[in-house]
Amino acid sequence: MAPRAGTVRALATVLNVSVEELLGIASETPDLRALRRRVALSTAEVAQSAFVSTSTYERWERGVGSQMPAADSLKGMAAKLGVDQLTVQRAFEVAVKNARNV
Repeated sequence: MAPRAGTVRALATVLNVSVEELLGIASETPDLRALRRRVALSTAEVAQSAFVSTSTYERWERGVGSQMPAADSLKGMAAKLGVDQLTVQRAFEVAVKNARNV
């Protein structure tokens, strides 16, 4: 079972490291999951910002399907994740590519 997002943020603060460093996430082109973990958010939190169900967002993270999320979803995710929309779009594309390579 994975720790809750709030627990990860708190632990990173106590250890005086970034969430990214704590989780060992490093990638030049991150996928959606990596973007979310960098800011220690739950899938439900990001899904809400994207105006979709948690299960839909989780499918996007797994790269299931190849239809790009709607513009308002990309915008909401970008705001929540603290990145621009193009970064979210590329992260979605990486997730789809990774799923095809499995």
